[in-house]
Amino acid sequence: MKEDIKPKDGKRKLYFTMDLNKNYVLYTLDQNTTCDSIMNEHKAQILSMISDVHHNPNIDLNSYAFFLIDLKNINMKKSPQNNLTKIKLNRNRKIYNFLQNTKTILCFLPKNPIFTDGDNKNTGNKIIIEENEKLSEIKSNYIKNEQIENFYTNKTIFLYDYKNKLYNKLKGHLSLKQLTIHGKIDIVIYIQDIRSIIYCDGKNPMIEDLQVKSGTSPSHFIIIKTNDDQIIIGVKNEEKLIKWRDGLESVMAYYKTFTTDIDFKMEINNLKKKIFENEKGVIDDTLIYENLLKNPQKKKIFYSLFDDEKLPKLIEGIFTYQNLINNSNYKEGIIKLYEILDMVNQNDKEENKSKKSDISKIINKESLNKYADIYNKANDLIGQENNEGLKDVLISNLFDDSLFYLNQLYIIPALNKFKEEFKELSQTYGKSKERKNIESLIAYYFMKSYEMTDDNSVLEL
Repeated sequence: MKEDIKPKDGKRKLYFTMDLNKNYVLYTLDQNTTCDSIMNEHKAQILSMISDVHHNPNIDLNSYAFFLIDLKNINMKKSPQNNLTKIKLNRNRKIYNFLQNTKTILCFLPKNPIFTDGDNKNTGNKIIIEENEKLSEIKSNYIKNEQIENFYTNKTIFLYDYKNKLYNKLKGHLSLKQLTIHGKIDIVIYIQDIRSIIYCDGKNPMIEDLQVKSGTSPSHFIIIKTNDDQIIIGVKNEEKLIKWRDGLESVMAYYKTFTTDIDFKMEINNLKKKIFENEKGVIDDTLIYENLLKNPQKKKIFYSLFDDEKLPKLIEGIFTYQNLINNSNYKEGIIKLYEILDMVNQNDKEENKSKKSDISKIINKESLNKYADIYNKANDLIGQENNEGLKDVLISNLFDDSLFYLNQLYIIPALNKFKEEFKELSQTYGKSKERKNIESLIAYYFMKSYEMTDDNSVLEL
């Protein structure tokens, strides 16, 4: 399964579901493309597409993220979307190098919630443990899966008999899952049990030290080691050795790819578990509200990073409003909405240009009127205590457009400055050891799968 790319138009597809035949937006991919540049250019299309896909006109863009998805060895008819390996991208990361393989696609999908409503952090860990148990079962049942074509059937080999010290002429059969040596009692060597294979001629010390009391000795050998045994197989000449080597290396490579994908998912899950335990859910958009604005010391530092003192106040107001609405605290949410509108309104009336703030650029006249209408409708409903109606009027993503520009023009630069000037606090919002491990693991996986160089790796995701 891979993406259908038409080289002539230079376009790639941003997907919103795993149906690669529909639900996508075309974008231009070049050396400077980032997720932010795609969002800036196609925001209206993206909003429209998500609304159509999820049948919801009130989409919260903060609930979505850009993901790389590896389609290699995935049968979409059998693999549900939530079992895919999804790698979340930083919005300002250049993505050209990651999308040079047609089996890697870019998607804009809902973020996976860390916790479900009413659950604590152990619930997330329980889900991961259950998924890892399922993956372990798939891995251990590799030999029980459907067998595909045989590589070699009934080929002559010579099996060394350690007891009688001679080579028995037998037939060998190689399939995707096992090597079978047919005799009075068949010997089955499962591919997943093989720990090493040596291909050599009779001059190898391991062969020279073998005693052969009678019979024919072949000229070339395959020494297979498993956890429990060592099997020595002889063939007549180098040409036959090469054929067996090609076949065994093919099935070993297939199994290695199979296990790499599963091990990768399990490692990611284990690292996620550590993040759940160590960071207690403090990732992504909760960073500013939970870790900076709710901590008096850090809030003071955060405010000090802005020359325009009303900007951090607006940022805090919007995040506080979102938190209140997400927790169905509509009464306090209306009050916070009024405070935001009043702050912008008073700034518009300010005659002293030196005291004017950029918040009026973030929330312009048109937006202010729209938010005021929403406030009036909500205020009427709160008097009737009609919370169901409030749920439709007071939406958490009300300020999405404003936050988008705030984020690009003010929040990201402020956080970067925060990181540089107050490194002693970086552990709270910076990369934990587990996050760095995830980045290294992803880099290893992609470089291994696609032979990517260090310069092109995803270490910087």
